Amino acid sequence: MGTPVLDRKRLSLAAILLLLAAFVAVFAAAKPAAAATGGYPDAGATTVNASLYEWGYKCGGSGQSGCITNWWDTIPGDPSGQKYNLLSPRGYAYRNCTDYVAWKLGDANGFTATSGWGNGYQWGTRAATAGYTVDMNPAKGAVAWYNSNAFGMSSYGHVAYVDSVNADGTVNLSEYNNPADGGYHTRTINASQVSGYIHFKDITSGGTGGSLASMRSTTSTEDSEFGGDFNGDSYNDTLIVHETSDGGADIHVLYGGIGTAMFANSTTWLRSLPASDGWDWTKMKLAVGYFNSDSYADLAIVHQRTDGGADIHVLYGGSTPFTNSTTFVRSLPGTSGWNWSQMKVVSGDFNGDGYDDLAIVHQLGDGGANVYTLNGGIGTAMFANDLSAPVRNLPASSEWNWNEMKLAAGPFNGDQNADLVIVHQRTDGGADVHILNGGATPFQNTSTFLRSLPGTSGWNWSQMKLAAGFFNSDSYADIAILHQRTDGGADVHMLYGNANPFQDSTTYVTSLPGTSGWNWSQMKLAAGPFNSDSYADLAIFHELGDNGMNLYALYGGVGTAMFANDLSAPVRNLPASSGWNWTLAKIA
Repeated sequence: MGTPVLDRKRLSLAAILLLLAAFVAVFAAAKPAAAATGGYPDAGATTVNASLYEWGYKCGGSGQSGCITNWWDTIPGDPSGQKYNLLSPRGYAYRNCTDYVAWKLGDANGFTATSGWGNGYQWGTRAATAGYTVDMNPAKGAVAWYNSNAFGMSSYGHVAYVDSVNADGTVNLSEYNNPADGGYHTRTINASQVSGYIHFKDITSGGTGGSLASMRSTTSTEDSEFGGDFNGDSYNDTLIVHETSDGGADIHVLYGGIGTAMFANSTTWLRSLPASDGWDWTKMKLAVGYFNSDSYADLAIVHQRTDGGADIHVLYGGSTPFTNSTTFVRSLPGTSGWNWSQMKVVSGDFNGDGYDDLAIVHQLGDGGANVYTLNGGIGTAMFANDLSAPVRNLPASSEWNWNEMKLAAGPFNGDQNADLVIVHQRTDGGADVHILNGGATPFQNTSTFLRSLPGTSGWNWSQMKLAAGFFNSDSYADIAILHQRTDGGADVHMLYGNANPFQDSTTYVTSLPGTSGWNWSQMKLAAGPFNSDSYADLAIFHELGDNGMNLYALYGGVGTAMFANDLSAPVRNLPASSGWNWTLAKIA
């Protein structure tokens, strides 16, 4: 439970007594056992005791001079000379809910919570005022916030740390001082049993100020394949759906990590989807997202039906990902006008409800497109919304052409809703960049044009591969363009998100020249914060002469540090001798 934050002033007797009244419940109990601290480094800190109480009485009641004026000092008249620190280095009372959460945010999330957030009940309103998202959408690394007297808390309110979110919608919390014993506790609650969730810097978000579902890095190639944290260890992973000899697929995951641990796991196979069960690798389109908001990324497979439409399956992430036996979620039958071969798919939290959604851009008879969204949710609510009408029509009469669209998704304009970007071929061979803005009713903005990349300036739509992510960690998603060079290699360009996205005049970042062995036509992409340094990275799967592949990583950063690392050696080799084949691999 929250306690008052100490004002760093000389205390009167009345102030001391009020302080002690606020702290007495916190510190009356025995200190928690070392084995049950939650990693909090100050679980055994010396706090208010009888000597300090006696000092406070004498200081305020007898006119004694030399009262304590800062919170790491000796007690006047105490012959022991012992120093007492009432406040931690984080500015909160030791073994308090606020101090634990402030420490946890710094330790696990890399976010510094200053003492300015106040008592537990004040955190939500003060965070919202400061521009952080406060909503009812739980996310790993968020702060569960309780207002004054809410859900059985005291008038000081309470804050707790969200360790994880479960598939059934329940939330696992860790906390101090609830009950008021100054100790560490964990519990599981229903997601609605809080006043709100504060999203300072959620785990895997790669930025600040947004919920996990809206702020995580996403990636898109021309096949709209995405990346995420499938096993919940806070590192993004990359996934390979590899065709098998029977025409089905094996699913492999290369797990993110720090340094040489990135993509180094020796066992990569997780799941088989055999042809005997109706699976066909050639009839799969992929999208990855946090569709049920349980802090694990999931894999959606849009699979062609025998009638030409599509069935949508989901393999759920978890501590051991993709083990769910039932995968079918929704049918889009050909008899209702759906055509798998005329679908492009991409994922993101387009309506801002905390669940990633699946956007389907479906070709029309005139060559244009309709845009539909399948909304994420828990259980039977996932992808269950009505699709009788599109959320947006992009007709050929307005010069839209489905065959000339490449897609990317992310919160490019910083409003915390994922947006749908369409990179559309121009008549001169270059590209125009359009955006459909997310929102409670997404994609309704009438003006969509943002930027031209004209053929006269050397741009060629057919020679672009896209990936989106928080590459410079400024809370706006960016689009990396891998553009073919005249020597067969690639130049990497960046369109930076901001309140008015993609207007930066300089886009070039780095070159991967053909003279150094790079070949644009032999590259497949993924993106995400693979090493958990708050910057999204670009993963490049490059075909080898034996049809296997090498995996390289370009690391995100600020300014000239972006994509500047040495690429003389791959981070992982996947040789043909081990059964790998670049042409039979779909990357997500």
